[in-house]
Amino acid sequence: MAERIGRLDRALAVAELEQAYVLASGLRRRLGEVGGGSHPYVGEVRALEGVLARLVGRRRGTVVLALAVARVHCRGGDPRAADAVVRAAAAWRTLDDERAVRAHGRELLELWGELQRQELLPAAHADLAEEVRRYLDAPVHRASTERGTPPGTLG
Repeated sequence: MAERIGRLDRALAVAELEQAYVLASGLRRRLGEVGGGSHPYVGEVRALEGVLARLVGRRRGTVVLALAVARVHCRGGDPRAADAVVRAAAAWRTLDDERAVRAHGRELLELWGELQRQELLPAAHADLAEEVRRYLDAPVHRASTERGTPPGTLG
């Protein structure tokens, strides 16, 4: 494990972001094999992997990883959950594939619903959740063309 972390650290030190992304993905998978999803560092490595996915231009990967981190925080009643969902929403806004926008938008709404049930949903986040809900309720053709922006970019 130490060798994997060392290779990741070296790749980051010389800004080899694509290599760092691949190494972070491998490290997360390995941690999952060793300790299952409950390994204490899986979430941290998943968050790093999400940042690297964004930096190397993997929009969908960024959203999937951010949602995974948010889901773990929400299920655990973690006080960081609301911020994790907002980070996932920020990543979601960069998507330009309508099917992915709708699928991941629904996941965001489910996470916000969970936060609301746990009384962890700040008012400002409720406004963002409503904005996502309005977007998803709009007809696909109108939502995609009305703003002249990528589907995940809220107006």
